[in-house]
Amino acid sequence: MSSEIVLVGYGLVRVGEYWNKDVVSIGVEAAARALEMAGNPSVGGVYIGSALSSTLGIQGNVAVHVADELGLGDCVTETVSSGGASSGLAILNGIHQLMSGEADYVLVGGVEKISDSLPSDVMEAVLIDLDRRVMKYSGLTEAGLAAILTRLYIDKYGVDKEKVTALSVLDHENGVYNPYAMFRRAVSLEMAMSAPIVADPLTIFDVAPYGDGAAFVVLTTKDKAVEAGIDYVELFGYGVSRNRVPVNYRDDLLSFDATSRAASVALDMAGLDLSDIDSLQIFDSFSITGVLALEGLGVSPHGSGADDVSSGKFNKGNKPAVNLMGGLKARGNPIGATGLYQVSEAMMLIRDVGVKYVLVHMMSGFDDNVVVFVLGGGGHA
Repeated sequence: MSSEIVLVGYGLVRVGEYWNKDVVSIGVEAAARALEMAGNPSVGGVYIGSALSSTLGIQGNVAVHVADELGLGDCVTETVSSGGASSGLAILNGIHQLMSGEADYVLVGGVEKISDSLPSDVMEAVLIDLDRRVMKYSGLTEAGLAAILTRLYIDKYGVDKEKVTALSVLDHENGVYNPYAMFRRAVSLEMAMSAPIVADPLTIFDVAPYGDGAAFVVLTTKDKAVEAGIDYVELFGYGVSRNRVPVNYRDDLLSFDATSRAASVALDMAGLDLSDIDSLQIFDSFSITGVLALEGLGVSPHGSGADDVSSGKFNKGNKPAVNLMGGLKARGNPIGATGLYQVSEAMMLIRDVGVKYVLVHMMSGFDDNVVVFVLGGGGHA
């Protein structure tokens, strides 16, 4: 399978606030760009990840409506809701249709419209992917849980908070070069540490901002891409895993075991080692989740992720470089669409920058549901 599925087009809108557009319109704009890059093929399926569209009462069944507005013919349509893993699972569903032989091309995307809702409503909505029974009735927010994990990490490993926040500073440094990023401005560590508190000890720079967005890719087989004369990026492997949702039920609250398992499966399928990976796209919804993801992936030993980030180990020019397109902090976090932004950015790095192998890590919650992809190669048909 590793060399059969390829990505032949991507389309994005800049993450931000689209007051004059609804979720379907945003999705159509990005999808049309992906289809145009792929040569406007006839697609047999449209799979879209959207975590909050139905929850916030904006629009359900988004895939049907996007396909309709695009003027597509009869095809399979499916909307997937699984937090930050939504669009990753949508990709897997598209792969399954291609592998079954029921379609030559599939359109896969992620869309989210958040700006029309009050912050309190968004905060309530995101609890749906966590253990809402515990979170809501205890008054614990997603940021509050991230703050607890940060405190535990600092106390257990004797790490300075500055070293955890250094990951967000790195994101902003890299985000300057991403035209689709919500915030294209570098920040200093001093600025990040002295910013307003969200949930002690987290400042606003430890929390990825929610935003409206849409990102799409077109998938096909390598044979079809070569036959059509389309440039492509290869999907070498993928892995999926889950963890106990209540972190207090886990053997180690600071161990992202699902991330570790999913990455191992993806790398095995790709026939690669972690040392082969040139760039990592990690799901750092909070600075602490990014640090724990690095440790779960195995590029840093447990308790050393923050030290490694702070030391410059993952900066641009090193291997592996982390979040070269700004990560969730600088690009923004349109939740259900975030995974597709990560994949699209990986395609840019491979096609335009010459990066050989990119590992993309996406998840819901705190390592709750994890999807990992390994992309690379690329070819000119």
